[in-house]
Amino acid sequence: MWKNYLKISLRSILKHKKISLINIFGLAAGIASSLIIFAYVNNELSYDKFHKNKDSIYRITTHFDMGNNSITLAMSTPALGQTIKEEYPEVTNYVRIRKNENFNLKINDLDFSEKGLYYADSTFFNVFTYKLAIGDPKTVLSAPYSILLSKEKAKKYFGDQNPIGQKLIINGEDEFTVTGILDDIPFNTQIYCEYLISYNTIDAKEKLAGTYNQGGFMQFQDDYVYILTLPDTDIKNLSQKINDLVDENVPDHFKPIYNISLMPLTDIYFSKDISGELEPVGNKKFIWIFLSISGILVLIAAINFMNLSTSRYMHRVKEVGMRKVFGAFRKHLIYQFIGESMIITLIALIIGIVAAHLINPALNNFIGKTLEISFLSDYRLLGFLLFITIFIGFISGSYPALFLSKFSPKDVFNLNRINGNSGINLRRVLVILQFTIASALVVFTLFIFAQLRFVKSTDLGFNKDNLVILPINQEEVLTRFKTLKREMETLQNVEYVSCASSFSGTGHLAMQNIPLAEGSDENLLVQRMEVDEDYHITLQIEMIEGRFFRKNLLLIKTNRLY
Repeated sequence: MWKNYLKISLRSILKHKKISLINIFGLAAGIASSLIIFAYVNNELSYDKFHKNKDSIYRITTHFDMGNNSITLAMSTPALGQTIKEEYPEVTNYVRIRKNENFNLKINDLDFSEKGLYYADSTFFNVFTYKLAIGDPKTVLSAPYSILLSKEKAKKYFGDQNPIGQKLIINGEDEFTVTGILDDIPFNTQIYCEYLISYNTIDAKEKLAGTYNQGGFMQFQDDYVYILTLPDTDIKNLSQKINDLVDENVPDHFKPIYNISLMPLTDIYFSKDISGELEPVGNKKFIWIFLSISGILVLIAAINFMNLSTSRYMHRVKEVGMRKVFGAFRKHLIYQFIGESMIITLIALIIGIVAAHLINPALNNFIGKTLEISFLSDYRLLGFLLFITIFIGFISGSYPALFLSKFSPKDVFNLNRINGNSGINLRRVLVILQFTIASALVVFTLFIFAQLRFVKSTDLGFNKDNLVILPINQEEVLTRFKTLKREMETLQNVEYVSCASSFSGTGHLAMQNIPLAEGSDENLLVQRMEVDEDYHITLQIEMIEGRFFRKNLLLIKTNRLY
């Protein structure tokens, strides 16, 4: 029986080629678009969920509550990790991470300008689930001046040579030894580390410089501290105990304003109003918007399919009559029409999957992410495809099946009784609904474009046009910057040159305590950036009150106030 249904369905599809092709490719376009959107949403929701201990990993987040000058930092003091592990048995391990955004790397006589250099404790692989292609995770980050490279970077620098034991120089200062190679790093992580250096390197350099202070709770750098807890740990209680520990180790005037919290690893990507994140974070509002758009696209495709199918099936009333005369029951006709709809949906689904895979590489390059469309290994994606097939196939074929199969053979051959307003009215409703949804999408798209145009044209407080930023990572260049600046100012197309420790909107600004009054123990915590006297001219920044720095300013103390 099912073989006969399939044969009739294929005959009907081939007989009405034009309508069938419109149905199939219309559905395929909707399915491909929805599939790509679902892959994007799936990628966003999967950040850092590949870690084995994902539910037991927390990042220490720092809060400074000073009324109108409050700030929340993703970083914390590096002393907390070791102290917490020693004090509280529910904390089984910790790892400190520090990131340098831009750096210079030298191998033999070759220089490379790279970005994304991470320092991490030797416990890195005990806390996080990153794999090594070469090396022992227990020892690769133990010794100072050890570095791990990703497979891609190792191939770039050393080709087919064995990278283990190779030497490289970073920022013209320190020589590092390659002790391991990282396996393929997932893109859905906040710690995308293609370069990983032993944190002991920082400790060793500070000890050599006489600035080592491991136990200082007031020492703030760009450090991120993660802890690994026992399962079912009372995180609220642990946070309170850690805050009590902090209060015991900071000055009295800091206790009311300084506190910490524990943020679950899987919540970091969607964190809000936190300064200094390792990587850009996502927005859950966009997830719901994209899911809604995906559903709307599927709905439009289904309505279009149903509308065309209803129109086509109205011409098959005689076929329905003959089949009823020869003994077909209503359920057989329902199976037949829904089966045809399912077959068309399956064909469209296959074409949509192929189209999504073909579009995916270009899309990944455009959005800067790696979206994986692998429904065989992802049960959520497979469930999404099955839902689309069943939903569209059943809904699109149900009305003509139920409408035509209800008539008796006598009514079927009386076309005046069949050609009523029921089918026509339904198609009108479907067309109106389809155009309403499409119009809403157009309005929404115009709104998004207006917002993007506003973002591009809004006043940032400085002139970004014709502005070029050159990161300087070599100490030798930094010490001779004035000479470099004078030489650059002589170039024909260069109008102004300035130097800054960071740039507004990029990198991490340094933190500093400023006394509220001379001789006072009370301090104000601020973010600072060092610039030279030409910074405001180069960026065309306007001063609201006060004055900018002056070149070669000589300060003389007198009895007069200038």
